[in-house]
Order: sequence, then C-alpha cells, then structure tokens
Amino acid sequence: MFSKARVGRLPVVDEQGVLVGMITKGDITRGVLLALQKDYQEEEVRIYRASHQFEDIHSDCTSFILRYCIKARDFTQGGASSDIKRALLRLGSKPQIARHCGIAVDEAEMNLIIHTTDGGSLKVEIEPHHILMQALDEGPGIADVQMAIQPGYTTASEEVREFGFGAGLGLYNIKRCVDKMTLESTPGKVTRLEMKIFLQPENSLRESSFFAEDEQLNVASIHHHCPGP
Repeated sequence: MFSKARVGRLPVVDEQGVLVGMITKGDITRGVLLALQKDYQEEEVRIYRASHQFEDIHSDCTSFILRYCIKARDFTQGGASSDIKRALLRLGSKPQIARHCGIAVDEAEMNLIIHTTDGGSLKVEIEPHHILMQALDEGPGIADVQMAIQPGYTTASEEVREFGFGAGLGLYNIKRCVDKMTLESTPGKVTRLEMKIFLQPENSLRESSFFAEDEQLNVASIHHHCPGP
C-alpha cells in the first residue's frame, strides 16, 4: 500500500472506521527485522540443543539414530529426506553431505512407497566418521538385483508412472550419491538396501560439539513417526 500510494504513513482505523493510529514505513521495516531476528534466534536455539543434547552421557561410541515407518502407496506421506537433512545440518554436517543423504533417502523412501506390499522402514545412523542409511521391507522382493540397479529398469505400474514416479533411476541415483551401496533381496521375502557415506576428516561430524572428543554415548535413538526396536 505504501508503494502504490507513494506516501510515508497511513491511517489505521477500526471496524467502525474510527481513526485509532498511524503506521509508517519504518514501523513495517522494524516489524520485519524483528520477525527475522526471532526466526534466526529460534533456529540457533534448536541447533544448540541438538549439538549439546548428550554432553553428560558417557560410553565408547556415539551414534544418533533416526527411524521412519513408510506406508505403501502413500504418495502424500514422504518427508523423511527433509527431516534427515535438517537433522544433519543441526549436527554440524556440511550442506553437500546433507544433500547427498537427502537424495539417497528420498529415492529409497519412494521405492518403499511404490514397490512394497506393506511398506517398510528407514533407519539413519549418524556417527562422527560415517552416515549409514538402511531401507528394509518384507516383500515382494526383487527377482534380479543386478538388473534392478541398471538405470532405466523399472517394474513400476502404469498407474504409478502416470504420477511421475517409477522411471527406474532410483537405485542409480542412490549409487551416485553414496560411497557404498549394498542391495540384498529374496523374492517374496525381505529386501534390505544399505547406503553408506564415509566422512573425510574435513567433513567429520566430530567437529560439532555433539560429537566432542570427551563426550561418549553408546546409542541414542531418536524416533520419528513410529516406535522401533
């Protein structure tokens, strides 16, 4: 309204049209700055809490575990990759590492949604020097694992492909984003996909205070969406 009217201040009236005050461009600017500052401070608090959560707990190994239950054919669900990227950034991960993990998890999640009978589970285990991601389901399995990892190969139905999914590049994209990918499947039974990213010294999460040298934690499991063993 200021821009259109080209004025420096505007009257503020109540529902009856009675003048109750004036508002200036400066009021708007201060309001926006205060809102941005509040958002920034809230995010800083979240990062601090994440990186200091287990400072007083001691053991021989530090791990941070995220678990997700994925439902079959639920295309509105998703979201695990965004949660994981946000968690990694708050734990001190470099943006590129967080992005690669996000892509790998997103592709694995879509495979569970598209191809499984009853859905499955995702687990991400974060340690100072590596990030391990696992996708597990109990059917229907993959008849030819070597064929499944070839780019362009897909068993997705026409209905799924009409939604824009099932192009046959999921496993190929995962392989490009991680350092190690292992796919094991028994037709009609279990399929296990394991993805691993090794963190070089300059990318080690030990630089974050969450993984401080004097802080040791065996396994701290943070569960999202569903309980897990």
